[in-house]
Amino acid sequence: MILTYFHLLFFLFSVFLASPVSAEQSYGCPPFEEAKVVVRPLLNTPKIDTSQRLTALRAMASSKDQARFSSTSHETPVGLTAANLKFDSSYQIVTKISPRDHKVCTQIGSFNLTFGFEDTTVYIAHELPYGSCSYKTVLEHEFQHVQTDRNLVRLYAQKFPALLKKAIREIGVLRVSSVPLAESMIRNTVSRYMHDLSKNLSTVREKQQLRIDTKEEYARLSKSCNGRLSKIIARASR
Repeated sequence: MILTYFHLLFFLFSVFLASPVSAEQSYGCPPFEEAKVVVRPLLNTPKIDTSQRLTALRAMASSKDQARFSSTSHETPVGLTAANLKFDSSYQIVTKISPRDHKVCTQIGSFNLTFGFEDTTVYIAHELPYGSCSYKTVLEHEFQHVQTDRNLVRLYAQKFPALLKKAIREIGVLRVSSVPLAESMIRNTVSRYMHDLSKNLSTVREKQQLRIDTKEEYARLSKSCNGRLSKIIARASR
């Protein structure tokens, strides 16, 4: 996780430093004022869905929408965890007119970010009797995926405020000819940044989720409950 954090740290700075906004000069403008940053993590309670049969779970795991699922590497999944990564950001721009030449001096004054995994659903194959050993075993496995997502959100909810403040500081004060131009430049920069940040976090999540679905874990599941899961999968395959 330490390597992951520093990779994302470098990514955050590189996005802003490479932007055209950060290259603008603020000569004649008031000094930059520290932005207020608020980060709200999404940690909702997952829903349990037992209505889907094994054939349906197999189709879901191989669909075009498979990016929603924590892992789709198993050939015949008896459980799946689906979640949507959400990144909602809003910001306030503070604008002042330079008395020197009437240029517009603007910066981001506050930034709000809500992020996390919403609409989390744990699918347990309908063939697994509710409350049975097989059901409990698969549910326990899928909740490892849920917990991994929650840990990821908690970690970056602590890191993002300081990182975002530093990144906004790199943009600094923008000195341009008009308010619409300043708003457009900042909007485009933030939009690109949030898109890339979301994509980067999705990649981090995928790598962490793959650590759960190992060959050893699948072997353990297949042997659990006196091999009951293996028998259920074999019947479904026939």
